[in-house]
Amino acid sequence: LSKMSVYFKFEGELRPALRAEMQGEEVRHISQSRRLRPGDDFLLQDRLGQRFRVKLLNQRRQRLEFEVLEAAIVPEPSPLSLELWLALPKEKALELILQKGVELGVSRVVLFQGKFSSGRAEVPAINAQQRWERIMSEACKQSGRQFSPTWTWFQSLEAALGQTNATDQHWIFAPLPDSSDWPTSREEMVEQKHTLWIGPEGGWHASELALAHQAKARSLTLGPRVLRTETAAISAMTIFQHRFGDLN
Repeated sequence: LSKMSVYFKFEGELRPALRAEMQGEEVRHISQSRRLRPGDDFLLQDRLGQRFRVKLLNQRRQRLEFEVLEAAIVPEPSPLSLELWLALPKEKALELILQKGVELGVSRVVLFQGKFSSGRAEVPAINAQQRWERIMSEACKQSGRQFSPTWTWFQSLEAALGQTNATDQHWIFAPLPDSSDWPTSREEMVEQKHTLWIGPEGGWHASELALAHQAKARSLTLGPRVLRTETAAISAMTIFQHRFGDLN
């Protein structure tokens, strides 16, 4: 994406010809990532998701004055309703997956405590949750996406399944004997919600595979090599979006 696809956030509401001021952390981000001079333009998105091209009027320390020039195009979300279901992996892997999940257009991230997850957490710590939110927000701005995907935490895969609808289509990435063929019909795929299940570094537990069978999840594989959790997640999201979404 070009630099003009990258936007910054404004906490209020914007409209053409508005002159306004912003301050704080977002001004620091603008200063660090763009060496702007008075008269230069950049993109701002307001709290409603409206995006505008604005002109820098003046900048002093943590304060920035600008004028709204014109509305900018906001990319449409992916036509594929794609959720990433992730058994809690190691922190560094999780942060990478969250960042790439935003860029690849997933609509929701479901995190749950897998039987073989390396970490154990009743509920993720507040500082961890805030870090995840910050990572996804920055990925939104960098990729030009309008809003971050939602995310939800469950104590187990079984608890997550209790919140699904009968029409949801589940896909589990595991080398099982009854692995399915990859879907081919784009028209059929965009009419349903799809969940992609990625296991932790330790793999899936037998009880989780039994739950997948009960939920009629279709098993897919990503080739003969054993992939790291982050590689599997990014590969799965990419393939689904390329075949059935907007990554083409």
